[in-house]
Amino acid sequence: MRVAFASLYSPQVVHLGMLHVAAVLRERGHEVHFCEAHGPEDLVRRLRPVRPDVVGFGATTGMHDEYLAWAAAVKRALGARTLLGGAHPTFVPGIVAHPALDAVFQGEAEESTPELCERFLQGSSEPVAGVWYKAGGALVKGPVRPPPADLDALPSPAFDLVYDGDPDKGRFHVKPFLGSRGCAYHCTYCGNAGYLSLYGRHTAPVRKRSPARLVEEIRAVDRRWGMKLVWLADASLLTDAPWAEELAGRIRRDVGKPFFCKVRADHVTEAAAAMLGRAGCYAVGMGIESGAERVRTRVLGRKMADETIVQASQRLRAAGIRLLTFNMVGIPTETFEDALATVDLNIACAPAYAEATLLQPYPGTPLARWAVRKGHFDGNFDGVDYSYLSTTPVRYGSNAERDRIERLQRLFGLAVEFPEVRRALPWLVRLPLPRLHDALFRIWYRLGFGRRIHGMTPP
Repeated sequence: MRVAFASLYSPQVVHLGMLHVAAVLRERGHEVHFCEAHGPEDLVRRLRPVRPDVVGFGATTGMHDEYLAWAAAVKRALGARTLLGGAHPTFVPGIVAHPALDAVFQGEAEESTPELCERFLQGSSEPVAGVWYKAGGALVKGPVRPPPADLDALPSPAFDLVYDGDPDKGRFHVKPFLGSRGCAYHCTYCGNAGYLSLYGRHTAPVRKRSPARLVEEIRAVDRRWGMKLVWLADASLLTDAPWAEELAGRIRRDVGKPFFCKVRADHVTEAAAAMLGRAGCYAVGMGIESGAERVRTRVLGRKMADETIVQASQRLRAAGIRLLTFNMVGIPTETFEDALATVDLNIACAPAYAEATLLQPYPGTPLARWAVRKGHFDGNFDGVDYSYLSTTPVRYGSNAERDRIERLQRLFGLAVEFPEVRRALPWLVRLPLPRLHDALFRIWYRLGFGRRIHGMTPP
């Protein structure tokens, strides 16, 4: 079959999940394409010469509405079957009832996608584990499929579909890779908690590739397209310290390029920070999330003290590693003073860039269920924006209260960096100047994250 994967254009994002599935389909003899477009009409124009039999999309909550419109355009203009995978259909599989869709996937799809294509070729209506699909006017519901246990048995992602198809991405100096899947922790707001519940206790919470295999993949991409920074997208690199040390050592020895990784603060011992520094770790991303311990531990499920977070940041800086912090505001039960405490805890950590987002109560997460039960969220996931930088769906007592939180999110990074902004923050968030706040956010994002983290500029 001719299978095309489609996504909204982004100058830097690489959809590793789609590329993993594409590689498996190629191994099974299917013709595979990848297309980034700016909208449904642009997508149809780009796909028309391909004449795909099947077009697949991967959707997070918020983006699902956009891709439903894309699927409808594809079905109307090209007559192709349409598939939807990703986090949103995993936890809302009933979306398959939409007339624009032929099938949805629950969980990782490397094994279920080729099986579904075979059903289409055979005209069969037998169930496929991990898939809900339409056949002969009926809905065929497959059981949940456990994710692949042996990640080394999977082919490397089909990077050429992106890097050859978009030369600008091929030349971009940062390239992402994934050495593990899953997460051992149950943070209430994270989709990983939903996946742990979906798969059950018989599935390992974290599955890892061998460091040798991953480094072989990194070297192959470097030889063909080049890079200056290896971006490890794993949820938390130091969960398995020996594995992380072997991987970091192989990157230093066999690749010779600096790398970025994500860590939990309670994993950053002095030895771990020193190991990362010796291996050439350029920067790490570390979740602080909330500066109020009550919110962090009781609402978000991240049981670690302020002191642990500050010590971790000090150890990383002592090892010569830049720190990118992840934070959220707009958390149910969070007060404005709690949000200011998040700013202040970041100031104590002195990151190279402090990133703040607006919490989104995603389906499948414990936090979303709790927020609906307690009346903090109306449960309408179709109303959740695709971007966690735009607006909060959390209920507030007044519009003014909500506006203060959204404005604080825009000014968060500047307030961490500049004491003058922090001192003026309670006043600045009362100003109804959305264009100014948005402009300041974009400027500092380009300078802070874009240059210090992605751009690798000197401190």
